[in-house]
Amino acid sequence: PAQLLEQARQHSERGEWKDCLKCCQMALFCEPTGDLFAAALYLKALALIELNRNDEALIDLQKVEGLGALYPQFADYANNLKTAVLRQRVV
Repeated sequence: PAQLLEQARQHSERGEWKDCLKCCQMALFCEPTGDLFAAALYLKALALIELNRNDEALIDLQKVEGLGALYPQFADYANNLKTAVLRQRVV
């Protein structure tokens, strides 16, 4: 999973969101644990937002927020991203 997440990160830096999403999905299929799981969900949510699939992204962001006790930094990032998505709905 770590190698797949690195590939996903590289795709995200190039704006290749479909490839980023695919790598995140493959990483999650490998059932990562710990911070790799949180990172895969967060990066997947970011890719989904960039692909205008906000409802799916919100589901993943809620999962990341649920890991807040273990990984507060990911939960904070997820909360900020979720807030931005929800603001877009209001506008």
